[in-house]
Amino acid sequence: MQDGALEAAACGTPVVAAAVGGLLTLVEHGETGFLVEERDPGIYAQHVRDILESDALARSLSSAAVTLASGYTWSITAARLRRIYADITSRALVRCDGTTS
Repeated sequence: MQDGALEAAACGTPVVAAAVGGLLTLVEHGETGFLVEERDPGIYAQHVRDILESDALARSLSSAAVTLASGYTWSITAARLRRIYADITSRALVRCDGTTS
């Protein structure tokens, strides 16, 4: 689901999704789409209806979704991974007695 949400956002399609896992970082509630906490299909349907019935809302969510998705390129992801790896490998191990190795 997470990959589908990112692809939809990149295409300018607002996403209505469950408020779980990686979707919490891919969908900004009310900005790029809507996150639903409950399992009630009526809530999902209402958000979809709101988007379909308001051209202004649909355009706003679409534009914001494309902007958000543009931050998920392979080069940006690789740079983030390199920074995380550098941070992890530069740390000293801490022993149970509180000393470092």
